[in-house]
Amino acid sequence: MLPAALANRFAMPYLDHERKTRRKWAYAVLRGKQLPRGTAIKLAKVFCNTGDKAILGFITRTPECVRLLGARFLLDRLKAKDESHWRGRVLQCLLSYDREAAIAFGTQFPWEFIYAVGRTGDHSLLEAIRPLFKSYSNSGSIVSIYAWALGKIGAEDEIDVLERFVQGRQSGKHTWPELKNNCGRTV
Repeated sequence: MLPAALANRFAMPYLDHERKTRRKWAYAVLRGKQLPRGTAIKLAKVFCNTGDKAILGFITRTPECVRLLGARFLLDRLKAKDESHWRGRVLQCLLSYDREAAIAFGTQFPWEFIYAVGRTGDHSLLEAIRPLFKSYSNSGSIVSIYAWALGKIGAEDEIDVLERFVQGRQSGKHTWPELKNNCGRTV
């Protein structure tokens, strides 16, 4: 593996090459490296021009790329059903520099937002995902990703609440167990 500065120097001329195989080589050289701002700008331009999905891994882990392209721009281009992972990665990146905007996207992309919160491991975002779970609790995929995210953010008490909810659903009772916020008050 090349050091980051050397890898960047070799890859830069090929990031926007007309041949996809040369671009893929450049992506492979940069994989796992911290991208400098200039490379992030070039990657953002390449994605705008080519729409090359092979570049998504770099874009969604580089806040500078998401900031340059705009989360809305990326989310609008990731509409396919099987692209929920990438939408979640965009929201995760957005959480790192514009938390309020990411939370606002949560209602439009609930699964993706809950996934992004789990990936951050940020317990303070529990209050942002709880209402999404309540709104979409009839969806098995939401229940599943919510359980995963709770584990990732270390919300053991909420996992207990979720377990009681799931058991209630299995027994035919669809009532919500009483939820307590961090101050012990009922929410």
